[in-house]
Order: sequence, then structure tokens, then C-alpha cells
Amino acid sequence: MGDALIEQLLPALDPSCIKVYMCSEDGIQQSANYRRGEGAVWTRDNSFRGLNWSWRPYFIPISVEIERKQRAMVSRTYTELDCFDRIRTISVPVGKSGILFLDMTDPESER
Repeated sequence: MGDALIEQLLPALDPSCIKVYMCSEDGIQQSANYRRGEGAVWTRDNSFRGLNWSWRPYFIPISVEIERKQRAMVSRTYTELDCFDRIRTISVPVGKSGILFLDMTDPESER
């Protein structure tokens, strides 16, 4: 479900969106990572599928809050470790147990 949903969304995403992936509410990544590259071309990296992100300090609070309120959340600005962009992550509930994560560059922040 994750990859099909993401692939439908990619053409409509704002240019500030640089990465998209989907996890189950218990932290298991259900999709590939989709990263926007040169020329606004999206690449798919399947190596992250099945990884468990529940150990990350941000994951449990987001999962609990999304389950409780059933609405999207936006993180504070932080530095993305792969490209060093200043980004925010939008977390969106999907279905009964999915969370869609969208990493967006933050135009208000400096590198």
C-alpha cells in the first residue's frame, strides 16, 4: 500500500518536499524512501523497507499523538543528516495504522 500511495502523490508534491516514506504505527517502514534529486526527479530506494524506526526519540510521541488526534503534525526544524538541509517533517495518519512522512526544506532557515 505505501509505495502505490506515495507514487500517486509524487507529481503533486510541493517542490520543497525532498523525501517521502511510510511507516506502520509501530515504526516499521512499509515503503521505499522516495527522494527528490537533480532536475526534480524522484528516486526510489528500497533498502529502508522493513527498518524499525521506533527507537528514534521522535517516533513514539508522534505515533501516540497521531493515533489520539488523527491529524497531521509538523516537526520543529532540524538538520537532515544526508544533505544537511534544514527541514521539517510532516507526519500524516494514513488508514488505521499508517503514518506518511514528508520531509520538507524549510525556507525560513539558513544552512
